[in-house]
Amino acid sequence: MESMRQQYAEKIQAAYVECEHEHEGKKRVDWLQLNQRLTKLMKNAKVEGLATRDFMDLVKAELPDAWENLEPTWFKIAA
Repeated sequence: MESMRQQYAEKIQAAYVECEHEHEGKKRVDWLQLNQRLTKLMKNAKVEGLATRDFMDLVKAELPDAWENLEPTWFKIAA
């Protein structure tokens, strides 16, 4: 189970990096795209046996500064 958490932690970080873009010399995040990716990841994690709460905790741990910008509904889809 710990290796699965680690894999998803890495996937969460990768999703964030992929949604981060440079615009006029500043890094910006495409929050819609990130929310969509996190929703997909959460659905996959749930199928693999990772509880919704555990996934949410991983997102909070991996993206602490981004948490407030995430849609509160993305984790409810897989609940």
